[in-house]
Amino acid sequence: MRRTVKLGPLLRRGLVGLLIATTAQATDWYVDDSGNDGNLGTQNEPFATLTKALDVASNGDVIIVMDGTYNGTLTDPADGAITISKSVTVRSQNGAGQTVITRRAHGVVFDVQADNVTIGGQNHGFTINDYGAAGDWPIQLDDGVSNATITGNIIVADQASIAISCNQADGLTITGNQITYSEVGLSFNPETNVKVSDGVTVYDNRFAVSGSPADAQAIILGNSVNFTIYGNTIEGTVWLVVGQDNEDSTNIVIYGNTFPASGIDPNGGTGIRFLRTAGDGKLRYVSIACNDFTSRNVGVSFHSPSPGDGEELLPTNIDPARIYINYNNFADVVEEAISVGPGLASLLIDGRYNWYGDQSGPQHAILNPDGTGSQVSDYVEFWPWLASELQGCTVAQQGPQGEQGPQGEQGSQGEQGPQGEQGTPGQQGLPGLAGKPGEDGAPGEDGLNCWDLNGNGTGDLDTEDINGDGVVDVEDCRGQQGAQGDQGPQGEQGPQGEQGPQGPTGPIGPQGPRGAAGVCGLGLSSTWLLLTCLGMTVLRPRSGRPS
Repeated sequence: MRRTVKLGPLLRRGLVGLLIATTAQATDWYVDDSGNDGNLGTQNEPFATLTKALDVASNGDVIIVMDGTYNGTLTDPADGAITISKSVTVRSQNGAGQTVITRRAHGVVFDVQADNVTIGGQNHGFTINDYGAAGDWPIQLDDGVSNATITGNIIVADQASIAISCNQADGLTITGNQITYSEVGLSFNPETNVKVSDGVTVYDNRFAVSGSPADAQAIILGNSVNFTIYGNTIEGTVWLVVGQDNEDSTNIVIYGNTFPASGIDPNGGTGIRFLRTAGDGKLRYVSIACNDFTSRNVGVSFHSPSPGDGEELLPTNIDPARIYINYNNFADVVEEAISVGPGLASLLIDGRYNWYGDQSGPQHAILNPDGTGSQVSDYVEFWPWLASELQGCTVAQQGPQGEQGPQGEQGSQGEQGPQGEQGTPGQQGLPGLAGKPGEDGAPGEDGLNCWDLNGNGTGDLDTEDINGDGVVDVEDCRGQQGAQGDQGPQGEQGPQGEQGPQGPTGPIGPQGPRGAAGVCGLGLSSTWLLLTCLGMTVLRPRSGRPS
């Protein structure tokens, strides 16, 4: 006899942990405003909060929020951020029109902190409302998350600073959303340090402006590589910010988007704007193709809108040979289809193969005075232009993926179709590897000796003994002594020499002639005194007696 055992509520709820531990497959967890966090989390017994569902879920699980309007009730405690720290999918049961999430306190609604997170889905998204004050935003992706997907949602940020905020993320996909914003729709704008987003795709979204700001920023793109924006309807401006933290932004594709003039300022604002912050980064490999800028105020601008919103570009910030603005529709642009400032006068921006609204080409007072299409500024290469409106450049919306059918038999090869139009230039490939060093050449022949005048390799005394020393050697290579040069001019007189020593006394000279007689003379002898005066002589004895 078989017996049926009924589990009581407490025991049944206690088995939830065991169920989670033993299942190896992805589990669906249900949340409903009429549920209870003590339930099993099944469709029939849903949890009351996402906080509980995220707590019990494992990586790879799916959390389904059932129809309803949730005003801060999806978290425990209420009005907190929905923090996703596991690799899970959080989606609605029946789409954004049936499931509305609003946070009634300041802060973020969804805070994504893990890799491989999906918010929403095809026909399974949410309507996500911000609190309604500046500084709050509906979705935030923390730095470094990868492979996140945001799809099928209606995101309303009437007063929030940013609808979707992300400083740095890799492999992010944002598709099929309607984003209504008043300041910034989607921001990849690193604030500090070096943060580079890689492999981001934004397609088939609608960016709608709330109110009428003069230059609303639909997408701010800074420090990014391999970034693709295509098939979107964009009210507002796409900002390509270069120079941040001296990092380069490369491989940016903006393709097949529509930039309607409605919903912004009376002149439609600017479609795409290049500007810089403080730094020396460079923007290269940018393709802007197959976009419709009809009736915009400015199509593509290389100007900063105001001193507070970045700085004017420097020639070092962009590589004009790697910026392509081709195959776009610039009909009826109010001011300039492509606007380049005088700070880039040394460059030439590629604006060829565009439709400027008339077969006569764009207006330019000097380069195309007969053009009646939309005007272009100086420093733009616009010829050749398209002579008729661009056709066949739209991007269809992507439908849901069907199940894969069985592989059919291979058919016969069809005839080769006509050659398509030439696409936009591809990116320049990487430099090739350096070749191997070549082999050494053969040694050269010995040169001639300097004295070997006839080149026979032998010294010939008759003709090659130049110096006549009887030997033919290197001395014979010396030239003959040249003639003596002219005598140079006499040098300046030198200083006077020192006085020499005194010479010896010379011999006594001959006796001179007798002199004239004196006035008086006196002669003496032993007994007489002879006195001569004036020719008279007196002789007297020495005793005083006269003679």
